Amino acid sequence: MYFTENLLIEAVYRHAREVILADQRKMNPLKQASLQALISVRQTVTGYAEDYFAFFLVLSIMEKKSRMIITASTKAELQEIVKPSVPHWNFGDFRTGPYHVLEEEAILWSEASLEAPLNDDGGKALSRSIFKTVS
Repeated sequence: MYFTENLLIEAVYRHAREVILADQRKMNPLKQASLQALISVRQTVTGYAEDYFAFFLVLSIMEKKSRMIITASTKAELQEIVKPSVPHWNFGDFRTGPYHVLEEEAILWSEASLEAPLNDDGGKALSRSIFKTVS
């Protein structure tokens, strides 16, 4: 990962951290949980960047998940936000949750396709996630 990429991830992290700390509506335990979630997301995103995924995807994940963390009002929400954006198979279709980030799904499908060939549904999901991300 290059200096500029690291700087941009750090800028998003620091901005979100400032917003969380300045929020008077959140009690200290929720602020601490929010900061921990933010650190976890930064580590995950940095890992994607170090694996040389397209940086616009990586930065978009950091930005979107940071916004979700800022607006989260419970620890349960924070736990869901930190989880990878993996769609779940449900009767012929993939379902996503409220904290789903399409760019992360595209990265995860790409990683899965490196491990083993995707079946037809997996290939369609990869194509869909990449197409929606790029357009």
